[in-house]
Amino acid sequence: AIIPDFDEKCAAICRQCVGEPITAFAGVPSWNLALMRRVLEYTGRKNLLEVWPDLEMFAHGGVEFAPYRASFEELIPSERMKYMETYNASEGFFAIADDASRDDMLLMLDYGTYYEFRDGDEVVPLEGVQAGRRYAMLISSCNGLWRYELGDVVEFTSTDPYRIRVAGRTRQFINAFRSEAR
Repeated sequence: AIIPDFDEKCAAICRQCVGEPITAFAGVPSWNLALMRRVLEYTGRKNLLEVWPDLEMFAHGGVEFAPYRASFEELIPSERMKYMETYNASEGFFAIADDASRDDMLLMLDYGTYYEFRDGDEVVPLEGVQAGRRYAMLISSCNGLWRYELGDVVEFTSTDPYRIRVAGRTRQFINAFRSEAR
């Protein structure tokens, strides 16, 4: 984490991790894809299972995974490989894919976040949302000190339990740090 140069960082990760029994990794798909390709260059192997035969899970978030799926499946040709989405941000951890057979995530209700949702000009409390509808997500700290609209649009797939999928952005530009776009 303290190595500022990306190429040097990748080389250090390769040296440190190639001989380890890695079974899972996590992060933003684009950054992990670049790193995994470097691992293959470093080892001279054709796919990641030749480097880490017990690899079985990638927990990802930050961007939509669909454009990256084929590349990951090429790098990790395994039927047992699981791809689990998480929905987190600097402001909190909001949802997680708890069932690999589904394309939605379970909303985390006990992580200290108060949820509200904007539907046009109307703000809807969590108990007022409807499955099949899209809302802009607002969050408040559990003590009510701050309230913030994340800029993400979520669609509820279920209200018992509350399940969502990220459906887009309220604005169509990269975030202030120019590092991610959904």
